[in-house]
Amino acid sequence: MDSPLVSAEWLAVGLDFFSTMRIPMLAGRMFTPADFASAAATNAAITAAADAAPKATGSTGPTSVNRSKAQAAPLPVIINEAFAREFFPNQDPVGKHMGEAQEDEPATGPQSGYLIIGITGNAKYNNLRLEIEPTMYVPQVGNSAHFELRTAADPLALVKVVHGIVSSVDDNLPLFDVRTQTKQTDQTLFLDRLMTQISSAFALLALVLACVGLYGLLSYEVSRRTRELGIRMALGAQRHDLLRLVVGQGILLVLIGAATGIAAAIGLTRFMSTILYGVHADDPLTFAGVAILLTLVALAACYIPARRATRVDPMVALRYE
Repeated sequence: MDSPLVSAEWLAVGLDFFSTMRIPMLAGRMFTPADFASAAATNAAITAAADAAPKATGSTGPTSVNRSKAQAAPLPVIINEAFAREFFPNQDPVGKHMGEAQEDEPATGPQSGYLIIGITGNAKYNNLRLEIEPTMYVPQVGNSAHFELRTAADPLALVKVVHGIVSSVDDNLPLFDVRTQTKQTDQTLFLDRLMTQISSAFALLALVLACVGLYGLLSYEVSRRTRELGIRMALGAQRHDLLRLVVGQGILLVLIGAATGIAAAIGLTRFMSTILYGVHADDPLTFAGVAILLTLVALAACYIPARRATRVDPMVALRYE
């Protein structure tokens, strides 16, 4: 039976990467120095096979390369929980071998296969907005290296110490791109936070303009009804009845507008949730807060001019234009 094709993310890590980054081991074991030695030997054997492949001629060429591949031990890998759940459902993948070399595979990459030695918890390391993908962690070997340090004090205070330790080993070893985990996370979320700040500024400006416009419109409409209020008072209407009438009509218009605006806002936030990290379409506190604020502004816009109009003498109000 043919084996399923495995497609996964690839991350080379150091010896104590998981304990330093506080990524839990769910099964199996972490990498040991022997795993790094085995990975280095495997890569050396594969490189030798790739270099020997162009020199081989005739029908014996592929056979020579495959023999070189066979001399390389399987590369030890640690998979994450998403990998185990997708490719090994209801199984224990620890100790399983995968990625056998095929006759038609090119002689590049670790073609000797992989030996699963452990399962680790899921973690995001590239993009926080993407879903967690099946990931394989392999020993970091080669001409470059990335390492992590954890400290209870200020991590930036250790930069000079780290530079000194590296220089004491070899003055020609370059050390660059030194960043804290917080800074790296901030850089990953820079565009999201920038868009959030710009959107928040425009939203606040729109809210202020809405409050000013709503207050001005309702105040003008109530002021236009001063003559009407004078007639009602001349006919015996009480001031509190007039206030209730004017304010009730204004609040009714605001509630209709708020309901329409909330429906439109829900549709807009559903779209924004696809482009911003951590934005949810169902945020009742925000919707309720904005609706209450606009209602209070409308209440003030209706009550203040209506109260002022009801205090005017009915004869003066009747002559009001």
